[in-house]
Amino acid sequence: MTEIKKTLKVVPDIRNNKLYFTITGTISKKDLDALYTDTKFSAADLQSGFDVIADLSGCSVVHLNGIATFRKVVNYLIANGAQNIAWVATPESLFYRQVMNVAQIINGYKPIYAATREEAEEKLANTVKRNGLRLHLHDFPVIYRVNGISGQSDLIDISTSGCAVKSATQLPSVDEEILLIFTFQLQDIQPNIFKIKAKVVRVEGDTFATLFLDLDKEDQDQLWKCLIAELQRDL
Repeated sequence: MTEIKKTLKVVPDIRNNKLYFTITGTISKKDLDALYTDTKFSAADLQSGFDVIADLSGCSVVHLNGIATFRKVVNYLIANGAQNIAWVATPESLFYRQVMNVAQIINGYKPIYAATREEAEEKLANTVKRNGLRLHLHDFPVIYRVNGISGQSDLIDISTSGCAVKSATQLPSVDEEILLIFTFQLQDIQPNIFKIKAKVVRVEGDTFATLFLDLDKEDQDQLWKCLIAELQRDL
């Protein structure tokens, strides 16, 4: 069986404000350390709000001691202005299964999955642009108030424009305005408690999604800072 040639390449597309990764073969931590350095130089040429397409379809496996470094690369992109991240990968690949297994227990982002680079380009073109990437925080409780009655739920995902929650104890109605309360266990970032007015845009079962209201740029920046810090706590 022919071994897949190792490739780790990151290329910025300044004109279209995109960053392209190509990763093939069996990848070590040392390879990913070099990729992390290349990523920092390449992302510096792009404007905040850039999209990322990472072609991982030819990646056989990443050594387990490299998974944390891979996360470090992704977290750097998130913290430095990535808007959407698309993965070109197949569920059959070992690398895909490796990362998905890790994703079940760590904080992370919500990538776009595609079978080909062309499909990734199409999905990015049709993706609604949000203020910041959607992040998933495991076991993060959210308190909310509906008509003066408090409820509690667990966060599904969040950006600086809205969030979705599950296991809600008190379901609001679509178009209803509620108050959301987020408390981050971060001692070195203040404020770390956010009380945000939001409009309910979707209700399904015991889950609902919201759009934040009246969150100015300063508050958005502070919320994003807390989200990034929370994302990196278990790295």
